Amino acid sequence: ECPQHSPLEDIKQRKVLDLRRWYCISRPQYKTSCGISSLISCWNFLYSTMGAGNLPPITQEEALHILGFQPPFEDIRFGPFTGNTTLMRWFRQINDHFHVKGCSYVLYKPHGKNKTAGETDYTCSKQKHRCNTRQMHINTKFYL
Repeated sequence: ECPQHSPLEDIKQRKVLDLRRWYCISRPQYKTSCGISSLISCWNFLYSTMGAGNLPPITQEEALHILGFQPPFEDIRFGPFTGNTTLMRWFRQINDHFHVKGCSYVLYKPHGKNKTAGETDYTCSKQKHRCNTRQMHINTKFYL
């Protein structure tokens, strides 16, 4: 006998491809631009009509202009200066530009300088309710 679940509960328990997230993936990705590409993917999912929001989607190029960068974007060496702190600052700057609210923080950083202390479960539970607004989780291992 099959247990009675609502279709939504059933779907949430399965591994599925969320097409809205897929559509928000920022491309093309420039060499070493994984940070800004991930940031724009997350931003578009949270705030644009391609994802869960109501604003027009933005491109990496538009975001880079907002952040003060000039073409040719393929010549920018993102690697040396695009850490978690920079990505969180850029998220705030883009939000400010579009007059939207949001917050970002490092949920869990397992390695390197300023790594998260404590157990993973404890860390996750501690951070779970940190933001009441839309949020972007920047993690050294996982992006959108």
